[in-house]
Amino acid sequence: MPIYLGAPNVEEYAPGDNCYICARKFKTVKELANYIEYLSNSPEEYAKLLIWKEKLLKTSFIEKARSQNLHHFLRLSERLSDLLD
Repeated sequence: MPIYLGAPNVEEYAPGDNCYICARKFKTVKELANYIEYLSNSPEEYAKLLIWKEKLLKTSFIEKARSQNLHHFLRLSERLSDLLD
């Protein structure tokens, strides 16, 4: 299970719900460490975090992945077109 600390819009790029642990949701590193320890001692709770793998990928993730197949100038053109509409 990845632990992520970075861009605040990471959820837009995530392939599924609850597919990572967001470090921003914890007030302290100690709180995050306690949660990780809790998961390591609770196989049932950890298993709940893996349920996303059994579901379809999020539509937003698929759309972002598909957009990567376009040349970057085409992606830019589409974005500019959306802004002008």
